[in-house]
Amino acid sequence: MFVIVCVVFFMQDRPVLAMAVLVPVVLLTGFMFYYEISSARERAREEQRQNEKRRRDLEHKRRQLTDLDQRIEAKLREVDAIKAHLKVGP
Repeated sequence: MFVIVCVVFFMQDRPVLAMAVLVPVVLLTGFMFYYEISSARERAREEQRQNEKRRRDLEHKRRQLTDLDQRIEAKLREVDAIKAHLKVGP
């Protein structure tokens, strides 16, 4: 931006030379912005893929823990049933 202002200010009497300087500067700036936007999009996609993988891993672990919890509860019920069966007398 500073370059554009300087070129316009100092090259007012030479418009062809000013355009010869401004066109490459504007094109280079446009390509830089395009590259930055493309890089940001790719980083966002990669982050989204990582988040999706993390979500799947967490869901799998949650299912494993739920299954383990159910098995523990079943074993505790078995133990309670055995205790009740073995309990003799008043």
